[in-house]
Amino acid sequence: MNIHYKIVELWPDDHLIVARYWTDVFTEEMLASDSNRKADGTPVRCRTDVTINLPIPVPTKDELDIIVKKAGPIAWLKMMEDVKNPDVDTDTTSIRDLIEVQKTTTFAEIENLLPRPPAVDDAPNLPNTNTELTEDDNKKLIENLKK
Repeated sequence: MNIHYKIVELWPDDHLIVARYWTDVFTEEMLASDSNRKADGTPVRCRTDVTINLPIPVPTKDELDIIVKKAGPIAWLKMMEDVKNPDVDTDTTSIRDLIEVQKTTTFAEIENLLPRPPAVDDAPNLPNTNTELTEDDNKKLIENLKK
């Protein structure tokens, strides 16, 4: 899957850009959100246009390229290509019985489903490899810092 992208807008007063993403299968035209076109014929808006706040200071071209790559709806584009691929099972028949079924949950239930960082108690018990530095060790470290 080839992912294409470009910056389509710059909003200097808001310190942000808008980047657009598409693939060989899902073209800009297919992803257009309305019939409005720019002078060059490209869509004014696409479903994959992403607003990206720029860091301060402004990144270099290479840094910006990485930021734009990371911000893209890559998983969504991959899923959309999978849906079009007849070799990938995307049958949703089993979900039909769930249409219009109202359910209720609590914040606590949802919070329990979210990933959590490991607790300190879960950290592996590693041996302490710290040793006390001698005065000579300290002098050597200070000399190395001066270099």
